[in-house]
Amino acid sequence: MANYKRLTLTQRYHIQTLHHQHKTQDEIAQQIGISQSTVSRELAKYRQHHPKQEYDAQQAQQRAASAQKRTPYKLKGSLLTTVIARLRDRLSPEQICGELQRQPTQTRLHHETIYGNGRPSLYLPISAIGR
Repeated sequence: MANYKRLTLTQRYHIQTLHHQHKTQDEIAQQIGISQSTVSRELAKYRQHHPKQEYDAQQAQQRAASAQKRTPYKLKGSLLTTVIARLRDRLSPEQICGELQRQPTQTRLHHETIYGNGRPSLYLPISAIGR
């Protein structure tokens, strides 16, 4: 994935045209110069959002652009307060996430968010948390 580049609108139009001509994903990939798995993922993503429609390059481009604009998830507010309280109760990040998942009103959270995943972490060893 070192050479990963996003599909351009032109490439998406090529996919659309060739897909409408009933070309295989491998043929589409060879003609555009991308991998077959990229074509497969692109068509699958589109079908996921528009199951009954033919592939549309413009809509696919708009979907991709909006996905790029999403702001990163941040642990804050009442969710942060809840997580800190449960850490103080000596629950592991995995246990906290499982507990939050069972509560329909709470936001879903991945345990790596609590561990920090390369960023400053909320999770401290039990000995570091006040008793």
